[in-house]
Amino acid sequence: MKSPVLMDILHLAENWPVEDQEELVRAALCIEQRRSGDFTLTSDDWKIIDARLEAARLGQIATDEEVAATFVSLKDIHKESTLGGLSWRDLRDTGRK
Repeated sequence: MKSPVLMDILHLAENWPVEDQEELVRAALCIEQRRSGDFTLTSDDWKIIDARLEAARLGQIATDEEVAATFVSLKDIHKESTLGGLSWRDLRDTGRK
C-alpha cells in the first residue's frame, strides 16, 4: 500500500534543490535503519550524546519535577493572561471563525 501523501511528497521533491532531496533521503534512511534494527550511531550522534551527558553531569538539565513545575506555572499564567481584554480562548475562537 502506498500512502497518497507520500506519493505527493515524492512528486514534489523531484523539483526540490539537490540539498533538500539529500536531506529527505537521509531522513528516510534513518527511519529505515530504525525499522530494520540496523542502526549505527555516527560520530555526530556520539558528539551530541557526549554533550548531553556532560550537561547532565554539570546539572544543566532540568529534572522531571522542574519541568512539571514549569508547566504548572505556565498554565497558571495562561489562565490569567489577556490581550486587549480578550482571553486566550476568545482569541483562539475568533481565529476559528
